[in-house]
Amino acid sequence: MVLGFTFTLFPAAPAFAAVCDKIRPDWSPGDGPIGAVGDTIFMAQTGFGMVAATFLVMGLVVRHRWIRLVASSGLALMAIPLLLEWWKMPPLYRDAIAEGCLGLPYVTIAVLLTLSAGIFHLALRR
Repeated sequence: MVLGFTFTLFPAAPAFAAVCDKIRPDWSPGDGPIGAVGDTIFMAQTGFGMVAATFLVMGLVVRHRWIRLVASSGLALMAIPLLLEWWKMPPLYRDAIAEGCLGLPYVTIAVLLTLSAGIFHLALRR
């Protein structure tokens, strides 16, 4: 009974807040959970997204087959670290997902692989 009363006085929320401060410092609980689409939008606004946009522009603008194959490979290779991170997720990320300040990366992975397949299709076309 005393232990239950102690947990009532000192909830576990500050531990989660410390997790979210490390992963996403700009996120606050009032923003609500991020989710997979929100995580994709966040990733598009970082350096990771700028590199993906560079590969995308290279693949769409430059009409050389080898440049398009490089851009397609670059987009596909960018999905691999996300996939491995999702597959062997560290406990810190699990806590951040449970709190809502981090979303699962499956939408980001799907977008990268879809763009890669589209650029690859353009590379094979004449």
